[in-house]
Amino acid sequence: MRCRLIQTLLALSTSVLLLGCAATPPAAPDRTTPSLGSPKKDGGQFLSKHESFLRRDREGPIDLLFIGDSITEGWHSKAPSL
Repeated sequence: MRCRLIQTLLALSTSVLLLGCAATPPAAPDRTTPSLGSPKKDGGQFLSKHESFLRRDREGPIDLLFIGDSITEGWHSKAPSL
């Protein structure tokens, strides 16, 4: 009898979960306006750096290019020949 009660409760709870999921379909994402992310708040530094990398690319072949954080930032002034 106890086993039958547990089976009934499991069946009932499963049914409730399935019905709950079926009753609330996920909302469709808004595809009318493309998202460009949040604007940069760096005073144009990112675009300036990007343009400098593009200029360097147009100068000729690049064997190895490090693009990174504050550690790699100073390398171009401390060792420009590298």
